Amino acid sequence: MLEVGTKAPDFTLPDQNGVMHSLQEYAGRKLILYFYPKDNTAGCTKQACGFSELYPQFTEKGAEVVGVSKDSVASHKRFEEIRRRCWMSWHRAERRPRQNSR
Repeated sequence: MLEVGTKAPDFTLPDQNGVMHSLQEYAGRKLILYFYPKDNTAGCTKQACGFSELYPQFTEKGAEVVGVSKDSVASHKRFEEIRRRCWMSWHRAERRPRQNSR
């Protein structure tokens, strides 16, 4: 197990579209790298949606967010759709005018 702040070893894995990415691609940039056990589970979906909600704040600070699990490319593609719906739902909620509680 790596400690917070420890440099991660390089690895190369496919994304949800089957495109290979290496950790080395992010060298010299801020990166939030998180690992999760399985696509499309309640806990992992909640975690991914949390990152999606905060994504604008991360990118404002110049950081990229990358999630890694052992699931297949097809599974990642389905999971991407769930995260997209989560992001769109959150984004719409943020744009809605706030109701006066009176």
